[in-house]
Amino acid sequence: DLYLAVVHEDDGAFKKVSGIGPKTAKLIIVSLAGKLSALADLDSDGAGIGKPSSVKTASTSSISESVVVALTGLGWNERSASDAVRSVLARDSGASAATVLREALLSLGSAPSGKVSREQ
Repeated sequence: DLYLAVVHEDDGAFKKVSGIGPKTAKLIIVSLAGKLSALADLDSDGAGIGKPSSVKTASTSSISESVVVALTGLGWNERSASDAVRSVLARDSGASAATVLREALLSLGSAPSGKVSREQ
C-alpha cells in the first residue's frame, strides 16, 4: 500500500495518520520516492520497479532506512527517528514500511521539537 501510494503520489494514505496534513503527506511521498528505486534492486524475482512485490522483498534494514529518511525529512533528528523506528521494529519485525512510519510518527508526537507544525 505504501509503495502504491508513493508511486501514484496518493497522499490520502498518509493523511489518515493523526497529525499528518496535505503538505506533510506530500513531503513524505517525495522523501520516499527516491528510496523506491533502491528497494526495486532488492527484488529477487525480477518483477522490478512498478510491481508491489518489490516492496514485499525489502529487508527490515531497508524499511528502517526509508522511514528514518522520511522522518528526518519531516524535521526529526536522525537519532530520535532511528530510536522510534527501532522501537517499532522490536515490537513487530515483520511490519510494513507504512506501519513502521505510522507507529513511529505516533511515538514521536505531532511535530518535531523546535519546529512549528507546517499544517496550520
